[in-house]
Amino acid sequence: MGQFIKGQGMKNYPRWISMLSGVGIAAGMTLGTIGFTLSQVHAQVRPAIVSEGYTLLERGWVGDA
Repeated sequence: MGQFIKGQGMKNYPRWISMLSGVGIAAGMTLGTIGFTLSQVHAQVRPAIVSEGYTLLERGWVGDA
């Protein structure tokens, strides 16, 4: 393992690339999952905020009238 011949380093190079790309894909999937979860939470929370906002606006308009 410790013997480095000129041609041997290049043979191991694709293995490092595939490892790095595998790590990159795993990290991307993890980030994608986190992003998807956040967007799902946001999609559930936003309508509540919007309906709350409309209710406040309606109350405001009723109060002005």
